[in-house]
Amino acid sequence: MSIFKGNLVLAAAISLVLAGCGGDGASESVVTESEADAALQDSAADVTSAVEEQAGEAGDVIEQAADSSAAAVESATDSVMDAADNAGWSDLQGNWQDTIASVKDRWADLSDEELMSINGDKDALVTLVQDKYGLDREAAEAEVNDWASSL
Repeated sequence: MSIFKGNLVLAAAISLVLAGCGGDGASESVVTESEADAALQDSAADVTSAVEEQAGEAGDVIEQAADSSAAAVESATDSVMDAADNAGWSDLQGNWQDTIASVKDRWADLSDEELMSINGDKDALVTLVQDKYGLDREAAEAEVNDWASSL
């Protein structure tokens, strides 16, 4: 930071000297210490303003990156959860004949023929539960997931 400040002082001094040299030799201007201090303060204010603007932009970029990261983590978590659910459901589907009794214990209104026809298809079971019990899709899906996780 001291190198930066030193460069500012040097730049301000050079600017003042050049401004004071009218170039025609007719008059000579003398830069006072208070004028140099004022020029330095103006330069420092400009630099401070630029730094604050850059910091604000950097904060926006960081916030966007955090939002993107949070979305990516949520998506990955959902994918892992779906894969785990599908792996467990594959076991149920593979033993569907043995699973039908458990399904009927949970949803007695479902017939053997209906359960045999879906052959372990989770979406088809959700649709059956939804239709037979008058539930919306989300509620039927939640019931099927709760039942499957209890096995």
